[in-house]
Amino acid sequence: MDEDNTLSMKQSLLLNQNDQEPSRNVFYKVLPIILLVSLLGLLWGFSDKLKLLLENKAVATQVNCDFQQQLKCGFDTPLGDVQLSVDRKIKSLEPFKLSIHSENPKWQRAQISFEGFYDYMGINKFDFAVDSQNNHLWHAKASIPICTTDAKTWRVLVNLFATDSTNSQNQAPSSSHWFKIKTN
Repeated sequence: MDEDNTLSMKQSLLLNQNDQEPSRNVFYKVLPIILLVSLLGLLWGFSDKLKLLLENKAVATQVNCDFQQQLKCGFDTPLGDVQLSVDRKIKSLEPFKLSIHSENPKWQRAQISFEGFYDYMGINKFDFAVDSQNNHLWHAKASIPICTTDAKTWRVLVNLFATDSTNSQNQAPSSSHWFKIKTN
């Protein structure tokens, strides 16, 4: 009797293993499709950040500008002189207003972005709009995110565009300049 029970248990185990084989084969066939769909979903979900990484970038020239010591600075560009100013000392989560003034601006669009110098701090990109009363003056409202540390070093990038393309998302700047600031 024991031999019959042992034999029937072995046959039962063999049958169960054979029953699992088709389900394993289906699983291994479906797994790549699930992974591919998941990957495409992630790419679609982060497409705006991916677009930022893939967009055309110009080589930026470092300029001397310290908004924390003085609220304005000036530098020359191939598209005209730039006088950049801010209405107050820049602090995290406190909105501030930036202005660009140029006697002879040869650009159609201007943009400023604040990037963490040592680490990623998100997308902090702001477009300047021409002043309705003075076409030599451009303004942008901006703010920077808070950091977990007391002080943060930022790379401030000023991009000037010679043309105002309708497809401005992927347009490389005609002139690009950067400087560092430190906030507390």
